[in-house]
Amino acid sequence: MSEYLELFGIAWLTLIIAAIPLSLLGILVVARNQVILAIAASQSAACGAALAMLLIGALGGGHIHGDLRIHLGAMLGGLIGTAIAWTGTHERAAWLFAAAGAGTILFISHSPYGMHDVLALQHSNAMIATTRDVVLFALITITLLFFLKRWNTELRLLAIDPIHAHSCGMDVSRWNLVLGAIIGLVLSLAVSVFGLLYAFACLILPSLIGGSLIKSFKSLLWLAPVISIGATILGIVLGHTFDIAPGQSITALLAFVYPLACVIGWQPSDSKTSLDQAERSG
Repeated sequence: MSEYLELFGIAWLTLIIAAIPLSLLGILVVARNQVILAIAASQSAACGAALAMLLIGALGGGHIHGDLRIHLGAMLGGLIGTAIAWTGTHERAAWLFAAAGAGTILFISHSPYGMHDVLALQHSNAMIATTRDVVLFALITITLLFFLKRWNTELRLLAIDPIHAHSCGMDVSRWNLVLGAIIGLVLSLAVSVFGLLYAFACLILPSLIGGSLIKSFKSLLWLAPVISIGATILGIVLGHTFDIAPGQSITALLAFVYPLACVIGWQPSDSKTSLDQAERSG
């Protein structure tokens, strides 16, 4: 086992740390009934990374995993996608997902790396995460925990009832801008480092699972990260045991647990309803 830790320990640690900020931000996304936004923004980030690869190749250069230019492309794509979809309609987000999905494939279609890049962006490329990625997501986690502790009440109110938040004197437009930027940046980085599948699953599914099991919104702030970390660790073990990429094994585990949580918690499958009930109780 020690040789595997030496080879993949950094990648596994990065996955575990990244599970925390993704699951915390996912609570806000699910509470606002913006799951389709997360899908669209994730695909937009992948499209931005693909465009960066295309431009690097067109300029006669090569790239490696973790290339800063690809990270920047993903962040730009994710931020643009979030800006388009965050306060827009579901129809706009659906259009963005379709356009960005087609763009991702088209931009990489003539890449010298070809299908490898497509699979890395759309599914999982977490196994070659670097020490820099560990530090990056650790800093993101610390910053986000401070943000949630400092403005916990405001964030809860904004997530559940933005109309009431406005009536209480909050600048909802500014808060939406800040939250959209944070979600877009973190999601874009996760897509660039781990691939779309893991990033989206850890953003959304822990909140859906937790919201089906408990009544308190406040409790969800610790339960969702616990679920995300637990699923990531178990998914890594299962992936290592059965020779499956960790991104896929973690996502499959979360997807398997969610319907079980709905049955155990006897909650409606509609995520917005579940979290609204949780806030009124908590």
